[in-house]
Order: sequence, then structure tokens, then C-alpha cells
Amino acid sequence: MRRVRTCTAMVAVLLGGCASHAPVADVDRMGAAPSGYVVVRTYVDRFSFPEGDQLRRVEYGWDYDRGEAEQRIYTLEGELLERIPQPGLTLELTAAELERALALVRAHPRLAAIAAAPDIELHGGFSKREPGTMCDRGSRCVHVMGAGPEGGARLHAIVDLSKDRVVDPEYQGPDSLFRKGEK
Repeated sequence: MRRVRTCTAMVAVLLGGCASHAPVADVDRMGAAPSGYVVVRTYVDRFSFPEGDQLRRVEYGWDYDRGEAEQRIYTLEGELLERIPQPGLTLELTAAELERALALVRAHPRLAAIAAAPDIELHGGFSKREPGTMCDRGSRCVHVMGAGPEGGARLHAIVDLSKDRVVDPEYQGPDSLFRKGEK
């Protein structure tokens, strides 16, 4: 029985090593890391002015160059009226940002084999902002998790899209090396 377990573990390591090379292409195909201003959501709202109500397009986005969220207000014709920095605001990810975060996890040397397992489903994009850590203001950190059919996370990493890398491949909450600043 011991020999079977040893062989199984060796095969898993060898296959994991093979699987860790292919996902790097996923990151390369994604193109460059996010940069500039990325629109996260937009909607039309009614604003009240002394001369009457007017419709305006309101937009929220992430400015990768400045490392903060921003609200922009436009006329319906597209003229920018106001830019309002929102330094404490965390925004959900766009589909492209989420795909980039997942690709970075799939390409990470310590995570590639787990992420490539056929029974693992990757999901995430939940913002991570924690004062005094590498995911403080200016970062665009998100959780990425991988769970199997039995439930429970088999992978939990923190990705900082502003740095375009996995900043904590084995996030463990308060006991994480991430929190202790050892990475």
C-alpha cells in the first residue's frame, strides 16, 4: 500500500510539473497587465439642478496608474463633467480582470498543478483591502479560490492586479504570511 501511495504521489508531481508549463501561455495570451483607466460599471441617473432635473451617465472605474477608484459623470452626449477620486472604494472586477487573475493563478509555479486538476473549479474576484499589508491602498488585490466537488477550498490565493502577480499563493487568513509581511 505504501508503494502505491508513493507512486501515486510521484505521478501527481510529474503530471503537475507538465501541467504547470502550459498555463503560462494563458497569461501571455491575455496580453499586458491591466493599465490606465478600466470602466467597471456605468448607469444613467437623474440629477436635480435649480434649472430642473437632468439625466447624467455615471461611471465607476479603476485607475491603475493612480491606484484608486474614480467616479466620472458625463452628459448623455458623452461630455465629461466631473472626475471624483474614490480612494477608499473597492470595486468588483471586470470580466477581463477576473480572467487575468485566474490566468495568473494557473501560471503560478506553486498553484498550477492544483488549478489544472480536472475536478477543481476556480472562482474569485472578491476584493481584498487590508491596511498595513501589501493589499493596502493603491493595490487591486482579489481572492482566487479553487474548490473540488466535495467543497472546501483546495486553493486560496491573493492576486494583486496592479502588480500583475500572485502576492500570496497560500492565503490563510490572519495566520497568513501575507498578513505578517513576510512575502
